[in-house]
Amino acid sequence: MRRPALDGAHPDYRLFTFGERQVLAVPRSAMRVRRASVRCCPRDTPRKALYRAFLMLSVSARLDRFVGSTVPMPLPRRTAASISEWLGDPGSATREKAGWSFVVRWPPQLDRGRVYVHVLDGSGAAVCFLKVSLDTHNDRTLTREAATLADVARLAKRNFEVPAVLRVWRPERHVVLALAALPDPDRRDRRLGGTFPAAAVGEYSGHRRAVGPDDVLELSWFRDWEPPWDTIHERFRTELSSDRRPWVVCRAHGDLGTHNVVRAGGRSWIFDWEESAADAPHLADRVGFELSRLSRKLARRPTDWRGIVDRAAPGLGLLPRRDLIRALVFRTSRRMADANIIMRNWDRSGGWGQP
Repeated sequence: MRRPALDGAHPDYRLFTFGERQVLAVPRSAMRVRRASVRCCPRDTPRKALYRAFLMLSVSARLDRFVGSTVPMPLPRRTAASISEWLGDPGSATREKAGWSFVVRWPPQLDRGRVYVHVLDGSGAAVCFLKVSLDTHNDRTLTREAATLADVARLAKRNFEVPAVLRVWRPERHVVLALAALPDPDRRDRRLGGTFPAAAVGEYSGHRRAVGPDDVLELSWFRDWEPPWDTIHERFRTELSSDRRPWVVCRAHGDLGTHNVVRAGGRSWIFDWEESAADAPHLADRVGFELSRLSRKLARRPTDWRGIVDRAAPGLGLLPRRDLIRALVFRTSRRMADANIIMRNWDRSGGWGQP
């Protein structure tokens, strides 16, 4: 099998950047593999779709040397070597693939602390997908994702599927999570659009249970969370602390949105479970799904959050106010900026949600 060169002096990759941000590292190999590599770049927003189209045109016209820089293997040497060793292991689920290439992609957030690796075979077909942690926070989240996927995989699922976990290991100081590649998305139905996947959420959320207000601090996600109280409006803090009714909790995906759901073979595939919790507020995914679509607008006009939400997601205003508050608290524990924006400007929340 052909393995990517790991000598740091060898210029193996074409690195594409956007501004000062690294976006994609594509192996300098056969054209079909290079084109398949560019398709690993997401297009879930108009700007990302335009950038991917630009990269595809550059690669197809063999002009990528003018828009990208030539670099060695972007992964740490020992990590890349460990991945290659696993891929070539006779016991690996990838053993029947003929050759492979690594495509390295960086998340859009500069401080995310991880990189993604798409592994392609010699024809450009997907072999598997890896998340490579670069810090201790991602070590925890990737380990949590692997455990959650194992639990969800055992469910009798009728309305959705999840990627299989192939391996979790530490080739160096940090964790690498290997997942089975997602199937090719349906051309006519690539995303769920704005439709909340209620049936799927109902299946994976499982049994609901009530937690008394004095036991909330023992919830798994609350226990290690540092609330940004200094940035939260006083009215929000008052409402949260004065509500002595039990919390209803269940499993939540934690970052459910159209960017983490794809349609393939007529089925919904839900991925990126690293923010999951088995004891999240029961409406966390319902609220998070709607807010994730509005994050950019909320960031641009934070003091107009109420108008933005009422226009784009009027259904949220029909939910109990206490459940909206609890979902926002959980969402900030997952470092979601949209929830923090609303909590900072809670003085504009009058009448939002049912009593």
